[in-house]
Amino acid sequence: MDQQDRKAAIRTRIGEQIEAVAKALCNGKLPVAEQRILRALAAQLAREDTSPEKK
Repeated sequence: MDQQDRKAAIRTRIGEQIEAVAKALCNGKLPVAEQRILRALAAQLAREDTSPEKK
C-alpha cells in the first residue's frame, strides 16, 4: 500500500468516525471514545502528509 492509498484509507476511517460521533450525540451519549479515535486518525493523517513518500 503506497502513501496515497494509506491517506485515502485514513480519510475513509475519519469519515466513519465522524458518523460515529454524530450517532453517539444523537443517542444522547458522550462520544469520548469516538472522539479519541478521530483525533488519533487526524494525527496519523497529518504524519502521512508531512512525511516524504517512499519510492
